[in-house]
Amino acid sequence: MATPQSILDKIAIIKDKRAALVRLLDQPNLGTLRIDVNQALEEIDDLLDELAKPFPMRPSPPPAIAPASGSAAGSASPLTRLETFLQEQVTPQAAEIDQSPEALAAALAGLGARSLLTLRLPQAWGGQALNSLDYWQAQRHLARASGSLAFLQTQHQSAASLIAQGDNEALKQAHLPLMAQGQRLVGVGFSHLRRGGVPCLRAVPVAEGYRLQGEIPWATGWEYFSHLVAGATINESEHLLCLIPFGNCSGDRLQCSVPMALAAFGVTQTVAIRLQDWWVPRDQVIAQRPSDWLQHSDRQHVLKATAFLIGCAEAALEVMGQYVIHQQLAKTERVWQALSQELQICQANILRAIAAAAPFEQQLRWRAEAIALCHRCTQAAVIASGGAANLLSHPAQRLYREALVYSVTGQTAVLKAASLEALSLGPSVDNASELDDELEPQARLSSTSNDL
Repeated sequence: MATPQSILDKIAIIKDKRAALVRLLDQPNLGTLRIDVNQALEEIDDLLDELAKPFPMRPSPPPAIAPASGSAAGSASPLTRLETFLQEQVTPQAAEIDQSPEALAAALAGLGARSLLTLRLPQAWGGQALNSLDYWQAQRHLARASGSLAFLQTQHQSAASLIAQGDNEALKQAHLPLMAQGQRLVGVGFSHLRRGGVPCLRAVPVAEGYRLQGEIPWATGWEYFSHLVAGATINESEHLLCLIPFGNCSGDRLQCSVPMALAAFGVTQTVAIRLQDWWVPRDQVIAQRPSDWLQHSDRQHVLKATAFLIGCAEAALEVMGQYVIHQQLAKTERVWQALSQELQICQANILRAIAAAAPFEQQLRWRAEAIALCHRCTQAAVIASGGAANLLSHPAQRLYREALVYSVTGQTAVLKAASLEALSLGPSVDNASELDDELEPQARLSSTSNDL
C-alpha cells in the first residue's frame, strides 16, 4: 500500500518533470507545441491535486505510555471497537453529523449497539470498566472523529456515572443496563450549580419527595435523550441529584425552550428547561450531595476535558497536513511539524499527570496549555486551508468552532484565569522534561481510580 512518504517521492519526481516543461516554454519558435506543453502542465497540476487528496499526513503518535487495558467484549477491546467504528462510520460522515440530527442520532445509536455508551461503568451494569487513561483515550478518539458526537455522548456517559455512584439501587437496576446498550439515553443538567448567587433551581422537601422550582439554563440532548439527571439546591449546604423527564410534560410544569442557536454543536440541541412546582418522588432521587461536591469533582478531574482538546487539535493538524503535501511549502511544513511535536509533548505530559495524580496546580497548567494549543492548531488549519475554510462544510472551520466549546467546558474561575495566562505567555518551551523530573517513574504508569 502506498504511504504518504512514497506519494511525496512521486510528487517530487512529477514536479521535476513539470519544471522541465516550464523551462521548455521559454524556448522560442515552439509553434503549436506550446499549446501541447500548456495542456500537459494543466494535466500534471490536476494529477498533483488528486495525489494529495487521499493521503492526509498525520502527526506521529505520542511517546508510549502504557495504560491498563480495558475489559474485552468478544475478541476486541472496547478501544479497538470504538476506533474501528469511528474510522469506518463516523469520520467519513463528520460534516453531515455536525449538521443533521438524524445522522447524529444514528451515530449515537451505533455507539449503543456496540456497548460503548457506558465505558466507565462496572461490567455488572453492562459497562466496560475502563480506567482513567483508557477512558481519556476513548474521548480523544471521539473528539478527533466528530465533535458533535463526542459532546453528545459525554452527557450520557456522565449521567450513567452519576447514577452508578448514587444511593438509589432500584434506580441503578432500572436504568443502567438499558443505558449501557443505548436503549435508554439520559443527559445531564447541573452545570448551573457552579454559579454563585441565587440558585437557578431549588429543591423544596415535601412529603415523599421534592418540588423543583426554577430553571436549568443549559441541557444538551433535547429529542435525543428521554431523561435528564438534574441538579438542584436544597439549601446552602446540600444539593439534590434526581432523574426527570427530558421533554415538555404536565402542561407548563416542565417546559423546554426551543433549541439554542449555537456557534458549535447546535445539532446536539441544547435547551433551557423551566420547572414550576415539579414533583420528584423519592424513587427518582439519585443522591443528596454536599454543596461543594461539584467544585471538589472539578478539582479532581481538571484534566478530563483535555481529551477533547487533544483530539480536536489532532484532527486540525490532519487537515493542515493535506496542504503540507499539496503545496510543498517549506515554511508551512515547519509550522506543521512544530505544532505536531508540541502536541505530542502536551499529550504525553497530560497522560503522565493523570496516571500519577499530579498536584492540582500542575494539572491546571496542562489544561490551560491544551486549550491554548488546540486553538493554535485549529487556527493553523484555517489559515492553511485559505478561503475555503469559511465554508460551513469545511472541516477546518468546524474544528475551529469546536475548539471554542472545549475551551470553556466545565470552566471555573481558576481555570479561566489559568487559560488567559497561558494565552498571554505563549507556548511552553520546557514542558517536554519538566514533569518527568517531578513524578516517580512507577507512578507515571499507574492508573487513577474509576471516579466520575
